Amino acid sequence: MVGVATACFVLLRLFVKGNVFSRVWAEDGKIFLGDARAHGLSSLLYTYSGYASELPRGLALIGSWLPLDFYSSYCVLASVLVSALVATFVFDRAFRYIHLKRWAVAAALVVGLEPALRVESLG
Repeated sequence: MVGVATACFVLLRLFVKGNVFSRVWAEDGKIFLGDARAHGLSSLLYTYSGYASELPRGLALIGSWLPLDFYSSYCVLASVLVSALVATFVFDRAFRYIHLKRWAVAAALVVGLEPALRVESLG
């Protein structure tokens, strides 16, 4: 339930921001999609900025099978799904630790709120 709520929250936040389904952000296109199209499965072994990026590279590999016109929407929907799964995990772990649903929900919803902070981790 928390995952669904987070997914809806993230989608709503994106719709309010506007025009998010028509562009690909940062390394998702040039680096991850480019490597997936050029190198296929071996692109999963590449690093980017010193990090092993298997999840975004795996998602880009799946997205590389789609027509390019759909890739930006695919990135958004894949990111929403990952956010929902992470929020569900955070809720489960937080609830097991603190045994209060309201605080576990608050911890899980941070997954949906964090991108609104506009802080670049590498910047």
